[in-house]
Amino acid sequence: MFCFCASKVQPLSLEELLAKKKKEEEAESKPKFLSKAEREAEALKRRRLEVEDRQKSIEEERKKRKQFQEQGRRMLGNVQYHVFISKTFFNWLE
Repeated sequence: MFCFCASKVQPLSLEELLAKKKKEEEAESKPKFLSKAEREAEALKRRRLEVEDRQKSIEEERKKRKQFQEQGRRMLGNVQYHVFISKTFFNWLE
């Protein structure tokens, strides 16, 4: 019989873990320089998101304005109806 577990995986020592973490932090702290194409792509992406946000806010404002106008029309319709009824009633009394 063959045993395939001859090379056991040993956990990393504390020093190795600290060294690995320090190396990763150093790599992250270095500035990453983007190529012109990457900068342009990022700028286009940011601009597209800005435009989408602006369009959403415009659409929300348009919906709010439309609801406000509809509410005003309903209120005006009720007032006009009551004025009509009042005039009709008072004309009937005369």
